Formats: sequence, structure tokens, C-alpha cells
Amino acid sequence: MRSEVAILGRTIQILDASHPLPSEVRAKEVSIEKASLEKANEDELKGASMDQLSNLVQQITEQLKGHKSRLQPMIEELRSVRTTYSAVDTRHSEMKARYEQVRGEVDLDLNRVTAECQASQDEIDQLETKYHELQSQMGYLDNRLQVVNKEGKMLRENNGQTLTAQ
Repeated sequence: MRSEVAILGRTIQILDASHPLPSEVRAKEVSIEKASLEKANEDELKGASMDQLSNLVQQITEQLKGHKSRLQPMIEELRSVRTTYSAVDTRHSEMKARYEQVRGEVDLDLNRVTAECQASQDEIDQLETKYHELQSQMGYLDNRLQVVNKEGKMLRENNGQTLTAQ
């Protein structure tokens, strides 16, 4: 780069000597030369930055490949686990549906049997009430019968005399 600058500087001197240019044109040439040098420096920096970025991209790519190769067995295992899970989930859904169906049937049977038991209990309660009423009436009638038998016995013992005459 320095050699190019030296060559360009010498070329300018030769041209200046052979063709004298106005100072404005020379100033523009100097500013263009300066801009050219700055551009060259910037291009050099860009090149270095691009090399750094390229190296960084290459490192990231290698890291990704490493992670991918490390994760590949886990991904394969995950796929098989997902397949197994899918099968288990399907079986669970089927068994759950069957359970719900059987539970519904059992609940219906339970409700039917409960209703029958309640009806039987109500009938038993009614029959027990009737039994106790009849027992009470029998007790009353037994007492009444005993009173009548006593009166009949007394009448027979008194030979037919009435109790009121005595």
C-alpha cells in the first residue's frame, strides 16, 4: 500500500511539472487521494471484520453440529417415548370410556336396587304399623274377653242372678 502511495505521489509530481493544473483541481485531487486512502483503510477493516464474522459463523455452525449430534440419540428416544405415550394414551382413553360406561350401568343398577329397597322398607313400615295396631286391638280385645269371661263366670256362679240385685 505504501509503495502505491509513493508511486502515486511521484506520478503527481511528474504530471504537475509537465501540465500545470490550477490549485483547485490539485486540492480536489489531494482530497480524492485522501478519501481513496481512507476507503482503502476502511476496506481493510471490513475485510478483517468479515474474516472475524466468518470465523464466528463457522464456530457457531460447528457448535450446532456438536449439539445436534449430542442431542440426536435423545431425540430418537423422545420419538419412541412419544409413540409409546400415544399408544398408552389411546388405551387409557378406551379403558376410561369403558369404565365410564360400566360405572353408568352400575349407578343405574344401584339406583334401581335402592328404589326397590326403599319401596320394600316403606311396605315393611306399613306392615309393622298394621301389626302393632292389630296387636293393640288384640290386647284390648283379650282384656275385654277376660272381663266378659269373668262376668260370665260370676253369672254362672250366682246362678244367673244379676250383679245389680245383690
